[in-house]
Amino acid sequence: MSARIFLSYARSDGSAVAETLIQLLVAYNHSAWQDLRDLGPEETVWPQIEKALKTAEFLIVLITPAALKSDYIRKEWREARRNGATIMPVMAMEQSRSTLPRWLRRGEVYDLKEATHREKFLARLNSTGGTFRADWDSGLEIETFIARPRLFAQIKDQLLSEKSEPVSLTSALQ
Repeated sequence: MSARIFLSYARSDGSAVAETLIQLLVAYNHSAWQDLRDLGPEETVWPQIEKALKTAEFLIVLITPAALKSDYIRKEWREARRNGATIMPVMAMEQSRSTLPRWLRRGEVYDLKEATHREKFLARLNSTGGTFRADWDSGLEIETFIARPRLFAQIKDQLLSEKSEPVSLTSALQ
């Protein structure tokens, strides 16, 4: 079983960890899209990355100081979230969880040096369904909103009948 995985990392401080992670994935019959190996000879890089992200079920984010500062990696994360990929953050070096973006802090962050984290990580790659999603945060600026057209269409289909009438009414209080 091979999961469709996209590996997001900063080359400046994450390349060595990326190679180690690729070896771990291969040992467990997974493969991952990696820029250094999978980018074609085309001059434009982003369309190739965007194409890979559209089919990715999982985005493994190697968390390093350079990755957290990279606009390009932030763009990859945003695109993966928009396409409904499961985000799997992996700590690539020692750092405080408080340095992570707020939406990333809320979920599981894997430290693959720890056996229990590694087991959970590999089990998650072998599972289907359920994704790590960022909940709406009223502290976020509107320009950081991530549109998710596929998810919106799925929700709409579940809430409306074929005649576009509500299936049921629900209210929620917070």
